Amino acid sequence: MKIYNTLTKKKEEFVPLEEGKVKMYVCGPTVYNFIHIGNARPMIVFDTVRRYMEYKGYDVNYVSNFTDVDDKIIAKAIEEGVSAEEISKRYIAECKKDMADMNVKPATTHPLATQEIDGMIEKHCIGWTKNRLSRVAVSVLRTAVYEMLYEEKIPVSVSINEAVEIAKTYGSTEDASFVNGVLGSVAKELESAQ
Repeated sequence: MKIYNTLTKKKEEFVPLEEGKVKMYVCGPTVYNFIHIGNARPMIVFDTVRRYMEYKGYDVNYVSNFTDVDDKIIAKAIEEGVSAEEISKRYIAECKKDMADMNVKPATTHPLATQEIDGMIEKHCIGWTKNRLSRVAVSVLRTAVYEMLYEEKIPVSVSINEAVEIAKTYGSTEDASFVNGVLGSVAKELESAQ
């Protein structure tokens, strides 16, 4: 079987990285409403690819996420007067029903974006500052972002000003400026979603 290799920009014979195994990652839907044709198309296409790989004897690890944190989810939650988590859970369940109705096999695993926020913040924040951002700033940022998204105290209540002061006290001025900028942007996005 030949597939298009985006690295070499040409069709090549498929050769797995690990003998007998195929790892697939397919970006799943943002769960703020029922799925639409744009969501269904990749589900069907990549389910077909997966089934073909399994038919050819490969052990397939198929991962497809649910994006369960997004401005549209927050806006829908505000509109309905419920939590963003309630919206996400509702539409994940509906999506799974629709997938079953389309005879799309469930992924090997369906990670939730919210379960990966710690890793995303850690990776991207450190990348943005070329490894100069302290772990203190990353921890403060993580806590404050969770609180702002879910209006929960995870693990403690941290306002933007408190977050900046903690970053300045235990980190550096650069950490404090970075935390202030990111949290200011997050707060602005959340306000505009309302």
